[in-house]
Amino acid sequence: MGPCQSAFEDAGAQDVGTNPEAKRRAIGSAQSQIDRCLWWAGGVPFEKHQPVMKQNAKQTLVNLAAIMQKFPTLGLKVLCFTGNLPDSQALRLSNLRVMAVKDGLYEAGCKNPISCEGRGHADDLGARIEFIPCDADEISQLTEGMLDAGSRLKMMATGRACNTDGRSCSVWPF
Repeated sequence: MGPCQSAFEDAGAQDVGTNPEAKRRAIGSAQSQIDRCLWWAGGVPFEKHQPVMKQNAKQTLVNLAAIMQKFPTLGLKVLCFTGNLPDSQALRLSNLRVMAVKDGLYEAGCKNPISCEGRGHADDLGARIEFIPCDADEISQLTEGMLDAGSRLKMMATGRACNTDGRSCSVWPF
């Protein structure tokens, strides 16, 4: 077994259903495995000030996807931070990087729901990607909140609200 896999921690990867204590243990086990994998791999490195992953980052994403596949009831929050850059550049870079990570995880076979957020330069801890396993319902709630906010912004910008199939629209506000 490689540094990203542990038979001992696989015990926490069982289907936890709605049992809150089992879910808490599964989240802890997943976080421990993710942290070990990232530590041994040296994180998920990118080219300096670029949204391009270094070659070894792709194997790390494959390993992270394999970990998450053992926890089908969990979701994954991915947060990206940059080093000290101008605010707009830092936010843009962190958003591009976090989307590259999300795409890479899905390409590597991750089927868990993923929420991603580029945070720009938030502190002096340096550029990094944080992976936080959570209840999959949290991701659904985050996604719904973003879609609702996005729909409201679109309605305000266009002055109308359309359904998802584009067949009906209402003038805003209604």
